[in-house]
Amino acid sequence: MLASLRRAFVRAIRGKRGKRAPARFAIDRAVELARLAEELEARRYTPSAGRAFAITDPKPRVIYALPFLDRVVQHLLMERMLPALERWFAPQSYACRLGKGTHRALRRAAELTRAKRFVLRVDIQKFFPSIDHAHLRAT
Repeated sequence: MLASLRRAFVRAIRGKRGKRAPARFAIDRAVELARLAEELEARRYTPSAGRAFAITDPKPRVIYALPFLDRVVQHLLMERMLPALERWFAPQSYACRLGKGTHRALRRAAELTRAKRFVLRVDIQKFFPSIDHAHLRAT
């Protein structure tokens, strides 16, 4: 369990080392991970209340952020559950999957457009605001 939690910690802290809560957790990570492992094994762990905040760039929306400890548990769950869930995913599902991603999805979309003629209708009004939408519509 501790080895899995260490891997989950490394994934959770990626890109967040300058933030206060992850830094605090990292200082005593051995103690924090041991305590978390004990809570999980005893089935006493309960998620904390996250925080919601609004952003307006690139468009207005509400973001929900988990506390750092819950992020570690989230990464642990993904490590444990994803292999069992993989067989249920459609082959065209690319989000949050190892070996897949935006570039592979784009390559596959390009392959499909060469093999079959079809029309894709999308709403791009507030999507990628820096792109010239008039140019997109013309192509």
